[in-house]
Amino acid sequence: RWGLKPIRDISRQVRNLDEKLLNQQVSLSAGSSELSPVAIQINALLSRLEKAFLREKGFSNNVAHELRTPITELRVMSEVAQRWPDNSNYKNTFADDVLAVTNDMEIMVDNLLTLARSEARQLTMQIEKMCLAEAVNQVWNINQTRESRNIITLMNAINPFIFIETDRKMFELIVRNLLSNAFEYGRHGGVVSVSAKEEGSTMTL
Repeated sequence: RWGLKPIRDISRQVRNLDEKLLNQQVSLSAGSSELSPVAIQINALLSRLEKAFLREKGFSNNVAHELRTPITELRVMSEVAQRWPDNSNYKNTFADDVLAVTNDMEIMVDNLLTLARSEARQLTMQIEKMCLAEAVNQVWNINQTRESRNIITLMNAINPFIFIETDRKMFELIVRNLLSNAFEYGRHGGVVSVSAKEEGSTMTL
């Protein structure tokens, strides 16, 4: 009975754990150093579980935050269309506006899923060589809305002879996020400036 006490100790500690207590560590009583490898592996498992729970919670929060605005836009547009069903201006633009918002939502969901897979180390990279200035312009042009063209100007000051080797999809995801934040929080009628600097084998955007 005395010899099995350290094992019962560990069993009791593990039994009392739940998803809210994953940051706790299993400890050993004095004189039970032979069980140290078991305790180390249990604590490593708890650490991995905690990270997985935090990733899931972060993903849920990000989805709720990112989709709140487009869902609100769709609801408002639908309410306007219901309130003034005979207004030709609303009829002519409603389908285009709904399509634009749903396209934005699709991009958001794809980005969030990509980030979640990245954090879970489930992404495979496809490295290719590409012109940096051209890649930034493509991201800007693809993701511009009708309104943003009149509000924000892009100043691409990147040397057109700078080439990088990276995963295009992942790179575009990062640049899209940066440019959308610049547009979202930039000054009305302002300029978003993008430049790059080479230092040896490193490129800073």
